Amino acid sequence: MKHMRIKIIAMMAVGVLAGCDSSQTLTKVDESKLIATTTAEHLATEADLAPAVYELIHSIHQKAVFVAAPDWKDDNKSRVLRIHSDTLAVQGEIVLPHVGFSLALDDANDRLYVGHGGEGFVSVVDTANNRLIETIALAPGFDKFPYHVRALRLDASGKHLYVPGIVSDPGADSVLFVLDTEKLQVIKTIPGFGFYGIGVAVDDARNRVLVGNGEGLIKLVDINSLAITGEFEVNTGTRLFNLALSTDGNYLYATDSGGVEDKQAFRKNYPNQRVMGDLPRTAVFDAATGAELASFTTAAAAAPSLAIVEDGKRQRLYVSNRGDGGKGSVSVYDTTDFRLVRTIDLPAHPNSLALDEARNVLFVSVKNDEARRKAGKAESVVRIDLNAL
Repeated sequence: MKHMRIKIIAMMAVGVLAGCDSSQTLTKVDESKLIATTTAEHLATEADLAPAVYELIHSIHQKAVFVAAPDWKDDNKSRVLRIHSDTLAVQGEIVLPHVGFSLALDDANDRLYVGHGGEGFVSVVDTANNRLIETIALAPGFDKFPYHVRALRLDASGKHLYVPGIVSDPGADSVLFVLDTEKLQVIKTIPGFGFYGIGVAVDDARNRVLVGNGEGLIKLVDINSLAITGEFEVNTGTRLFNLALSTDGNYLYATDSGGVEDKQAFRKNYPNQRVMGDLPRTAVFDAATGAELASFTTAAAAAPSLAIVEDGKRQRLYVSNRGDGGKGSVSVYDTTDFRLVRTIDLPAHPNSLALDEARNVLFVSVKNDEARRKAGKAESVVRIDLNAL
């Protein structure tokens, strides 16, 4: 893109001492009380890419990163950007028929799936040839799509795509769309996910899909019957924004956005709705039972944590945190005992994370704060060399 700007930025990684016994099975960590013990400056690359960027995903097969870049003013200008995984230079653009936000990748088959927010579509992209294959309507027949699409998740075979249809009105019911990726069609719409059914993860080993909602529940869906078979009640006041399974399948990670900006107004308007938690946090659950094993807040407790990615090889967990005053961060945890080991300072607002585990590189999409937005600045992607940590 002709307006793209690439720069090398010096970033600060702060090492911390969590002060917790690594033998404990339950860890409660308040990052605001942690003590800095070491600092190490390392270099990262940042590329200003587009007026808006959302999810990004790394392709081993294509040696590229794909970035959702919606255009709020003109649907015809919304696209997926293909950027070089080393230089962040734009290598190609795939024009989308609607505003695109969320991504899921079937790297073995060179397919990228793009979720189209409130418009009720999922697009299929050929990553080998940078072209749009098909756009699938999730719920044809509605004059206005009654849900919002955010996260997309594939099963291990790549044959089924799971898409929560989110309802944000208490008393209404979120759904789960199940797509056959060979037929390129919806094969079932599963109801029963309650208010704000947003976070989703696929547990292939246990043949189930997990969907977290705004009522402190994780619904369990059997992959074979495509029916809800149970639930974990993880907290009576929680919004489970993102879910991710550990590489060994033992842990379920969740970022919990914690609440709404005006909780008093929420309580007044929705007196019968269980109120979400008061502080954003990241939680770790036993994937088999739903038991909570660890919970930690960020140093800026009022700012939500969003994306979550595990690095199984390095035994690390990366969590993006939005912030105020032009600053955000990525928290780095040790997955053996869930200690916070690093905080990487970034511009506001870190959004999505993608990991190149083979080369120890973390990619972060960064959205603008109000000041940058008013100034008309482009949103960016940051490439962090984890070998420097």
